[in-house]
Amino acid sequence: MEKENLSSLQVYFSSDYGKFRFLHGNRDLNTAKVNRIAESVQNGLDLFRYCPIMVNKDGYIIDGQHRFAACRELKMKVFYVIVPDFTLRQIAEMNQNASKWKDKDYVNCYIDTGNIHYVTLREFTDKYQLNLGIAVSLLMEGKVKGIRRIDIMRDGLFKATFLDSATKFMEVARQFRDHFESYRSRNFLQALEILTASKEFNLTEFIDKLNLHSLKIENRQSHKEYLTHMEDLYNYRNSKRKRIY
Repeated sequence: MEKENLSSLQVYFSSDYGKFRFLHGNRDLNTAKVNRIAESVQNGLDLFRYCPIMVNKDGYIIDGQHRFAACRELKMKVFYVIVPDFTLRQIAEMNQNASKWKDKDYVNCYIDTGNIHYVTLREFTDKYQLNLGIAVSLLMEGKVKGIRRIDIMRDGLFKATFLDSATKFMEVARQFRDHFESYRSRNFLQALEILTASKEFNLTEFIDKLNLHSLKIENRQSHKEYLTHMEDLYNYRNSKRKRIY
């Protein structure tokens, strides 16, 4: 038999359960599975020391949260190895249930690690009930549709650089909520972004006209169609048509 080599990997153990933390977005704890593991241990099959859980340097459990829960329930030592170089993105990719990770789970994970930019992202998204992708673009680039930023967000590199301008823009968009249920849709917001940048467009005048004549904005398939539609509404009962973008 080939001579065995000794690994330099250190296996630690601890009874301080508070030092271990669960990741948002990781697989949900299955109580039945925890109970099965605990029952096997009570029947003499204690292999915890040979199957240590994996944690990162901050104590987040990367793999083995059911074994950890069983150890905690049985008041046994937790055996673990530390993998310091794993990012949250890599954790999601290696997890057998990685497909369960949603973008909001990445946000929650980075919030757990104390990243204030992700706190801002969640607060902004919740406040305006926005699609996360739109919120990321507005906060990172200051525009509705920018370069694909979701991957950057998943990698923990999101920065809420344009919070003030994004907030001002969404407050403008909110003025349309009584006239259009889908005012938070990407296509509508893209059209509104173009209008608010135009010197020919008067927001107050437009809102007043919608209110005065009880006009409603209708769903359209693209931001260009929204622009044409809103220009029609803007010129409702005008004797002379005015271009607004």
